[in-house]
Amino acid sequence: MNSDRIKPKAKGLILVRLLKFFIIPLFFVFGISTVYCINYTWDNGGAGNNWSTGANWNPDAPAGGPGGGDTATITFGVVNLDANKIVDALTISTTGSLTAAAARDLFVNGHVTLSGTGTFSSNIRLTMTASVTAPATLNSTMILGNFRINTGGPTVQLGNALDLVGYINVMSGTFDVTGNNYQIDLEGHWTVAGAAVFNSRSGRVVFDGGNNQTLTSGGTDANHDFNDITISKTGNTLTLAEAIDINDDLAISSGTFDASAQTITIGDDWTKTGGTFTSGNGLVNFNGGGNQWLRSGGTGAGNDFYRLRKSNAATLYLTATALQVTNQLIIDAGCTIDLNGQNLDLDPGTLNNNGTLRLRGGETVQIQFMDTNSGWVYYDGAGGPYAGLAAGNNYYSLRFNGAGQWNLNANVDVNRDITLSNGTLSAGIHQITLGDDWLNNGGTFNPGTGTVLFDGTASPQDVTSNANSFYNFTVNAGASSVVLQDACDVNGNLTITSGTLAAGANSINIAGDWTVAAAAAFDSGTGTVIFDGALAQALNSGGTDANHDFTHITVNKAAGTLTLGAAIDINGNLSISAGTFATAGNQINIAGNWSNADTFTAGAGTVIFDGAAAQTVDPGPSAFNNL
Repeated sequence: MNSDRIKPKAKGLILVRLLKFFIIPLFFVFGISTVYCINYTWDNGGAGNNWSTGANWNPDAPAGGPGGGDTATITFGVVNLDANKIVDALTISTTGSLTAAAARDLFVNGHVTLSGTGTFSSNIRLTMTASVTAPATLNSTMILGNFRINTGGPTVQLGNALDLVGYINVMSGTFDVTGNNYQIDLEGHWTVAGAAVFNSRSGRVVFDGGNNQTLTSGGTDANHDFNDITISKTGNTLTLAEAIDINDDLAISSGTFDASAQTITIGDDWTKTGGTFTSGNGLVNFNGGGNQWLRSGGTGAGNDFYRLRKSNAATLYLTATALQVTNQLIIDAGCTIDLNGQNLDLDPGTLNNNGTLRLRGGETVQIQFMDTNSGWVYYDGAGGPYAGLAAGNNYYSLRFNGAGQWNLNANVDVNRDITLSNGTLSAGIHQITLGDDWLNNGGTFNPGTGTVLFDGTASPQDVTSNANSFYNFTVNAGASSVVLQDACDVNGNLTITSGTLAAGANSINIAGDWTVAAAAAFDSGTGTVIFDGALAQALNSGGTDANHDFTHITVNKAAGTLTLGAAIDINGNLSISAGTFATAGNQINIAGNWSNADTFTAGAGTVIFDGAAAQTVDPGPSAFNNL
């Protein structure tokens, strides 16, 4: 046969076949394995538009069209994938399209490029294996159907944003959105195998299907986590089949997101502006190391959480809408949940607080089971006056840190500390019971006619009043003690029923009665007790032993009489600068100086000067009975 009579396309075919069957195997012999055998380009030179028609390709392909070891390029026309196929690379560009009348599988061992104005049929399931080219790139501006990655280890990376009307299934290998952080829009299911990897980087996955979708993450480690997730479904439900970890944001704008019984871990913001969130029995864990924001969408079904936790560090702020948790609200140590002016409904529900719950004071807060065994509650509002304490009247530790004013409307019980750092706390007629320290380091305490009761029994209770008065001051500390850190002013009564009140070097001003039980103790230190009430006062020391004596006593009353209810022992000085001091027949032992500038009513009492050093006596205008 005369070679001049062979058509150019046929000559090309003969050359290609020589390469395929004789020359290319030599590459494998010498260790060169990544090589494309034949590059086929669609020319529609045969009958119909089927892929399997060899004459439709340039050069002419064998029956069945391009296959394993080949590359396929389509730049125009509509090619019908009439059977399942495998190629080493696929390019569809310009006006080319790939369609299928029935469900088909197309396996690609290398790069896939889908661009231009054509389409890629949703009947075609695309599977990338990266067995020839790794990493293999999927660069698609076309909407795909179902997409699988099954490389056995190598990476498939995106070269453009990806939009699918079907599902994604990473069966093996790595799926990487690359440093360009390409977005994935998905209408079908999401599945990543436990041994596979999804490298989310800073990309976003958008679930926007109108049908039911399932999210199977494969795990919550760095190989399976997400960066951002957006749920903007046109209908039906996205359901979690496994726990998920989201490093950045979760947004719900439409559709239903069903957590089932799974855990959602989120590193930044939760924003719900529409749609439905079904919490099931799942946990949502806000574990960001920086501040996070939660917009729940409101309260009630479709917005509420079952269990919610703030962990790791920093603060979770509520914004725009109230929060409802129906089972458990958990705050880890070092973490804060700030209501930020939004209401909290935790009824039914339990607060487990090892960190801080912060609120302003004007919120509506319902907590069925308050944590009184750990954690702080901070009030930091700048307004008011707030009527009562919004989070209830039972706390572990309580702090006022805002410029506002809080007016108690009931008795308050605090098992550990109260700190007044700013603002005003007004007790009114109510009692505050405290298990540990009272620290006023910048706030104002208006005692009203209420009582502060110190009843801690485990550790000494420190009291720093910062020049703010108490009304009634009661110590009922068992075997423990209350220790003054600065001067103390009591406008009402001071009562020690059990435990010890230790004054140190600090003075105590008292306008009401002084009562110490016989089994209790007053450790006077080097301080002075100043009786300065304008009405009658009673002094019931409880005894004259070392647990009941005084160092110095000053009577400085504008009116009225201080009357002894029992004998007293003074290790230092007694000074009557104003008002009347009456013994009512009780004995006074004094080791220091006696100075009287007003009235001493000796009655039938005896004054014994028993100091070991020199003492001075200035009786003033009053006489002694027995001396």
